[in-house]
Amino acid sequence: MSREEPPPASPPHVLSPLLYRQVAQRIADRTGMAYLTDRQTDFERRLDAAARELGQELGVFASAIVSGGLTAAQWDVLADHLAVAETYFFREMRTLAMLEAHVLPALAQQADREQRGLRIWSAGCCTGEEPYTLAIMLHRAGLWRSGRENLLLATDLNPRFLHKAQAGGYRQWSFRGSPDWLLEYFVQESSQIRRIIPAIRKMVRFEQLNLASPGWPRDMCREFDLILCRNVLLYFTKDGMREVTARFTGRMAQGGWLVTAPAEAAHLMELELLEPVRLESALLFRKGGECSPWSCLLPEVQPSANMLEQADAEQDTRPYLPDGEWPESGSEPEVAAFPVAAKLEPVGLDAAVPAMEGDWPARAASLARQLADAGRLEEAGRWVAKALETARLDPALHHLDGVIHAAAGNEEDARKAWRKALYLDPSLVMTRYLLLCLERDAGAVAAVATHARVLLDQLQGLPPDALAPNAEGLSAGRLRELVEQVLFME
Repeated sequence: MSREEPPPASPPHVLSPLLYRQVAQRIADRTGMAYLTDRQTDFERRLDAAARELGQELGVFASAIVSGGLTAAQWDVLADHLAVAETYFFREMRTLAMLEAHVLPALAQQADREQRGLRIWSAGCCTGEEPYTLAIMLHRAGLWRSGRENLLLATDLNPRFLHKAQAGGYRQWSFRGSPDWLLEYFVQESSQIRRIIPAIRKMVRFEQLNLASPGWPRDMCREFDLILCRNVLLYFTKDGMREVTARFTGRMAQGGWLVTAPAEAAHLMELELLEPVRLESALLFRKGGECSPWSCLLPEVQPSANMLEQADAEQDTRPYLPDGEWPESGSEPEVAAFPVAAKLEPVGLDAAVPAMEGDWPARAASLARQLADAGRLEEAGRWVAKALETARLDPALHHLDGVIHAAAGNEEDARKAWRKALYLDPSLVMTRYLLLCLERDAGAVAAVATHARVLLDQLQGLPPDALAPNAEGLSAGRLRELVEQVLFME
């Protein structure tokens, strides 16, 4: 059965809740994959596809997983259906540009001083696009010294992915968004397949490795200069992520680097196992060294122009909402029944409150927004404070209180108000984003990591064009970009 043509989906929730939890836990323990445990329909669909390939019924297959009755070959089949094969050449170009400009030259200089080769590991290499990208970068920069014992190790749990990687043949989809010069390193084998040239292929050593396994091979290098594990750790539980990251740290040379995907970096900052280092538009992690949490001194080498141009081209320039969905002018909520901000004086606040019929705290909040928009922040703050006397458990009022304090430059009061809002309603993603920005400006690395992780978790699984919950009209994709910009952009 072709992997490009998955079997029809099984009916949702075939497994009992108990069996489902047992299967999910067993798979998480064996492979580290925990990202599907809260998406039962998708989980069962993938599980059923593996069962069909092995000629088994889903329920029997699930029971065999729980009882430990699967052979190693059957686990390989299951891993193939559970794994997400989303990769391509020169993915996350800005991170690669920083590696090219700063990290790789510095590592090569260190290796030259010690008269040894580079030691690099692509962990979770999928079908090989990432390690071959690294090999090409090293080849172009002249950093792969001949006569030295260089190591570019690429590992993955899935043996089918590794087989394709070792073959080195790729379809057009693997080249999406890549620079034109990349094709110089491939031979057109057929109308659909390009195969990587032998000189690059020989630079990479592929091996099967389960990152979740407690025992990594003893003969693996214990002093890697650079480890890339991108878009892999996000599939682990928090405990699993900590354990794998700790093992990475034990296999890194002093001053070595770990590179993750942007969405994973927030999680690693919270673990505090490695030092976060911001290099222009990328956030990496280092073992030891003298770097401060947000900056690091490295050789002044500029990224190649074609890399930066390509990175700029990757930026999503779509509007926040699809064309035609912007609210028309004049469609704001009707506020004619509210007291007019321009005519309201501070001394009139107590007298005006009784005249606001109905849900007056909400009406007072709307008036406070009008006052704030008009630049009358002190009056706006008084109205919010008055409303909070009656509605102390209203998270929206605390959010507005924080917005007004922030606009007035009262950062500590804004921080307190937004923390209260999130305590009352953790789903307020815009409140959390604003607090994230405030903590970022204050250099509060741990707080930034916590808020970014929660935000990215809340947005996970939402289509990019879907409106993020409680985000004041922002799409999930745009809010995700904004979070990553706070973390990783100048």
